[in-house]
Amino acid sequence: MATKSALINETVIARIDRAGVFMGTLAHIDSDIVRLTNVRRIYYWTGALSVTDMASNGIKSGKVTKPCEVVEFNRSALVEINKCSDKAAGCITSIEPWSC
Repeated sequence: MATKSALINETVIARIDRAGVFMGTLAHIDSDIVRLTNVRRIYYWTGALSVTDMASNGIKSGKVTKPCEVVEFNRSALVEINKCSDKAAGCITSIEPWSC
């Protein structure tokens, strides 16, 4: 049975156990799966003390991947999920995608 969430179709910052921090659109969440679309992994950042702060205010710089179409996680690995403000989303998407 699907869990209804006020965050469906919203841009979110999700912290996933052993996987890191991701920004994307929450497409689906239930007791088993969390699905994000248009996802960017945030490997490293400066300018935010926590993931909650990042979701509110953005970051100054960091290592952020280019967007990936869809990422799914086990629901049990979800540590926290926060609605991403327009300001924060703008900061993160403006960072040039990092590559080796």
